[in-house]
Amino acid sequence: MNSNLFFDLAGGWDGSVGVMPQLQRVIEHPAERGQIIDLSALLLAAHADLCEFIDVERLEDVPADRLRTLMGRFGWLVSTFRTISIAHTDGDRLRFCAVLAAAVVWDGSGRCWARLAPMVGNDVELADALAQFLLGVHVGPVVSHDTPTGERAHLDMALNADAWGDWPALVDRARAFEPVFHDVVAHAVRGLCVINEARLAVIASRMPTWFSVAALIRALDIEDALRVARQSRAPRVWFAVLEYLANRYQAVCSLTQEIELCDLLETIAQDDTEWRKFMLAFNRYPVRHGFIQRALGRALSHGRLEAIHAYVDAIDMDIGGLSAREVASCLEEFARQASIELQHALWERAFHRWSAWNFGEREKRSLMDVGRSALDYAVIRWLVDCMPETEIRAELAVIDGRIAALSNKWFESSTEFRTAACRLLSRYVLFDYARALKEGAAGAAAATLSATPAALTSSYAQAMYAVVGLDATNGHERHRNRSGISPD
Repeated sequence: MNSNLFFDLAGGWDGSVGVMPQLQRVIEHPAERGQIIDLSALLLAAHADLCEFIDVERLEDVPADRLRTLMGRFGWLVSTFRTISIAHTDGDRLRFCAVLAAAVVWDGSGRCWARLAPMVGNDVELADALAQFLLGVHVGPVVSHDTPTGERAHLDMALNADAWGDWPALVDRARAFEPVFHDVVAHAVRGLCVINEARLAVIASRMPTWFSVAALIRALDIEDALRVARQSRAPRVWFAVLEYLANRYQAVCSLTQEIELCDLLETIAQDDTEWRKFMLAFNRYPVRHGFIQRALGRALSHGRLEAIHAYVDAIDMDIGGLSAREVASCLEEFARQASIELQHALWERAFHRWSAWNFGEREKRSLMDVGRSALDYAVIRWLVDCMPETEIRAELAVIDGRIAALSNKWFESSTEFRTAACRLLSRYVLFDYARALKEGAAGAAAATLSATPAALTSSYAQAMYAVVGLDATNGHERHRNRSGISPD
């Protein structure tokens, strides 16, 4: 039904209480004792009782001869909620499910709870009843006898990852599942969130599997879901909301959502073990998780060294630098708010990891061009903010000498030679760019036009490199602003 009609009734209800004939018939003639309550049947009955008003937008649009009926059926909703308490019998549970079904038909979005709760006035009893109802709900995959073996194996691995709290393993497997609550259950989730958010967080923390928690999270607005997750202090609930944002939420996060997300990340960062797992799950490939970057930068700025180290260590060091833009977005936010000591700690950790990685040297990766990395922003910040210019120039001289020595070494193939040259040039480009930034904007702008080591300026060197198809003169042009640091 139109939510405007509901709010008109909430403000203009005359106090009359009528009946919901179709719904009452289901309540008075329940299925066999102990049988699972058919929520869909209750929803259909409630819809039948209110169907003539479904398309009505405002109270003044209701025909005079039907106004009394509408008022009475609204009154039934309010009066029934007023007498709700913890269910002790099957009849109590059926009656509670029936009034929830009616509430769904009145306003399925859940907005009605903010207005309905004050009218009902028994928050404690209603919260107890909603909590009892939700604790009895479970969501899980149904596996038929003819399910393919591969799908069964995928499910088993997802269940094992969930049971062990292995969030990096679960995050990709979770994509195959769409856990959702029935509309009546989802409405109960929204109601308890309005009446007692902290109580809902406790219920979420007690749910035994990711499937149930994920369904609960999807029933809420994202801001409410983030607050509930933070209050739950339960890793499974943290994972459920971040997985929803990563794999299913299609909109760009608003400022309010980013603030709530930052608060949640700060909560997670207090647990070193869980933080490491969450960084591997949601920031190993930052290019996949752009939604988290600004909030993550703010959270890191208030964090501890352990959180910063886990952040740097989790990021995949891909040679193509596919995540460089996302990492720069995160670290720009971090740099705006973090102390100088924290900044330097992160830049140093990133620089040492970058140096040890050396563009895939340990993994014997081949390079066909000047490489880059996800941590370019942090590496350049270390060079510009923390390394003396004399040391930068000394390193440039060392690299230049190593490049010159390449012609005196034996290589098994042109690919091996090209890889060795590209690895040295990739390091040279970053150091030379940092040197130019230290000299000021004019120096940085000039450096983007030519970043050629002295060893490559001779005609012989140019001809030798041309043999393997490597243009050794355009390193800076390709690197220009790739780190996210502007020379201006």
